[in-house]
Amino acid sequence: MLLDAVSAYGRARRLASRYCYGVQQHIERIRNIDAEADWGQLQNKNDWEIVTIFLMRLRRCVGYLSRFDPFRTACEKGLAEFDTVLPSLIDLRDFEEHFDDYSTNRGRNASFEWGHLETYFFGAKEFSNGVGTVSCSSAEDAARLVWGILIDLEPTAKKLGWLSWDDRFGRKAASGE
Repeated sequence: MLLDAVSAYGRARRLASRYCYGVQQHIERIRNIDAEADWGQLQNKNDWEIVTIFLMRLRRCVGYLSRFDPFRTACEKGLAEFDTVLPSLIDLRDFEEHFDDYSTNRGRNASFEWGHLETYFFGAKEFSNGVGTVSCSSAEDAARLVWGILIDLEPTAKKLGWLSWDDRFGRKAASGE
C-alpha cells in the first residue's frame, strides 16, 4: 500500500505540474486576446475549453491521491476547497464534454437544457454557458490550490519513500520540482 501511495504521489505531482503550467499558459493567452484578429474569438473559446479540461485534471490529481490513506484527509479537504473556488466546474465540464447526451435530453443533470450550449459567453475575463462560470482569477486560484496541496503532502510522501528530482540528482528539474 505504501509503495502505491508513493507512486501515486509522484504521478499526481508530475501531471499537476504540467496542468498548472497549461492553465497559466492559456490564461495568459485569454487575457491577451486580440478579438479583431482572424480566428481570435475561436482561439479564445478553445483556450477556455482547454483551461476547463486542465482544471478537471488537476481536480482528478487530488481525487486520485485521496484514495490512499496517508493522503486521504488532506486531499478530501483540498477537494472541498477546490469545489468552493470553482463550484460549477464539474457540471460545466460535463455539459461541454457530453453535448451529444444533453442535446437528446440524456445528460447526467436533467435540469440543463440544450440551449445552454448555444448561449455561452467567453472573453478576456471569464467563460460561462448558463451552467456555470470560470474566471481567470478562479482558474489561477484553483491551480495554485492544487499545487499547494501537493507541496503540503511532500513531507508525508518523503517519509513514505518518495524522492524529488533534487533528492535523486542533486539539482532542480526543468519543471521546477
